[in-house]
Amino acid sequence: MFIRLNLNPYGLDTGDCVIRAITLALKYNWFMVHDELSFLSRKMGDMPSSNRVWKTYLINKGYKEEAAQNTCPNCLTVDRFCKQHPRGRYILSTAEYTKARDNLIVTGTHVVAVIDGDYYDAWDSGADVPLSFFYIYDK
Repeated sequence: MFIRLNLNPYGLDTGDCVIRAITLALKYNWFMVHDELSFLSRKMGDMPSSNRVWKTYLINKGYKEEAAQNTCPNCLTVDRFCKQHPRGRYILSTAEYTKARDNLIVTGTHVVAVIDGDYYDAWDSGADVPLSFFYIYDK
């Protein structure tokens, strides 16, 4: 189920979906995630929201990325992923359906947190197609 949530501390609807999803799923502070991603992005010479940076961030924290088992046109959506995963915390890398369907090699364009079968986002991204995900477990 979709739950509207914008963890941006100023309530802005900006391109910070990576920070919002990691903040929620890892139970971190938005500013801390922003600072850590910014530091890593500077080190890597890339933007904090780039797939390469935020995925490296999670991998460095010990999490593993898994490919979503997806076949379009009957694509697995964020909404269906939630129904199939009623327990646990996940960070999904997603793309819009048309991009996932029309492009053989597509990279995630949005990031969303899933907790116990609910997806939290500033807008309803339930029709997006998960390309990969990280399962967030307590260490």
